[in-house]
Amino acid sequence: NYPLGFGGLPPELGGDEQIKAYLAAPLTLYLGTADLHEKNLDMKPDAMRQGKTRFERGHACFAMAQTLAKERGWPFHWQLIEAPDVGHSAGKMFAHPQALKTFSIISDKPLKP
Repeated sequence: NYPLGFGGLPPELGGDEQIKAYLAAPLTLYLGTADLHEKNLDMKPDAMRQGKTRFERGHACFAMAQTLAKERGWPFHWQLIEAPDVGHSAGKMFAHPQALKTFSIISDKPLKP
């Protein structure tokens, strides 16, 4: 349930039309394959049911959204992209070649992790 899922959403966020639009939006889940540690990770039981790591939770979120869209016959335009060997580091995630390819980042300055 909300805030960890689609169940029990407040009226202004919930409802089939809002969820359908969210699942149809071009959204990228960008996960580091080495994001496996517990630092600052929500360890409450509801969160742990989604996965033991951010990497597992990202995959679970994507699978749940994809399944819901398929069950309802809704469009689904999300993509799941992984940055191999990257942990919980925004700098390393966006400096990774996968980010440059996925997000078409164009800059005249090199990115530093």
